[in-house]
Amino acid sequence: MHANNMYKLFLALSLIFLSSQSTLAQSATPTDICVLSEAEQQHILSQPIEIFDANHELGWRLFWDRHCEELTVDLLHKYQTKNGKSSRVAFHEAQIKLSMGQFSGVRKLLFDALLPDMTNENPFRWNDYVLGYVAFLDNDAEALRYYLGRLQARPDVRGNAMNAIVLSKLLAGIGTKYSLIFPRP
Repeated sequence: MHANNMYKLFLALSLIFLSSQSTLAQSATPTDICVLSEAEQQHILSQPIEIFDANHELGWRLFWDRHCEELTVDLLHKYQTKNGKSSRVAFHEAQIKLSMGQFSGVRKLLFDALLPDMTNENPFRWNDYVLGYVAFLDNDAEALRYYLGRLQARPDVRGNAMNAIVLSKLLAGIGTKYSLIFPRP
């Protein structure tokens, strides 16, 4: 076969390949990755809390990573309906709703995230972290500063230092949208 004919054949095959790839890309819309069958949903909702909350392949974070915000909120809500209230699931649902600019129910979710059995003597300052979010919602810089200070007083306790960074960002951005403080990648 002549070199010119080989080139034309290669070009034609390349165009056919690229055309088929474009068609595949168009048929795989972003919403397709945000749809679950009932069986898939039940499988995810049946995971133990440690997997549902932290695993990026079998929990809610898989869909957050895919930018399936509505599905993520739905899964978090359904998980608590099916498995009982969980402070961390309620908290993550509140965070995601804030990211989406949805404020309906966020305050209730944050109060559901509080651990009533956790005393002020506990060195891990979970409730102070959550109440810092409530202060952010209320645009109450003084209260937010107070809760931040309580976290900063115990940086030696796992989680406090990281949560203090988050509250510091909320304090610096008080009065602005949550999504501007923590933009989606």
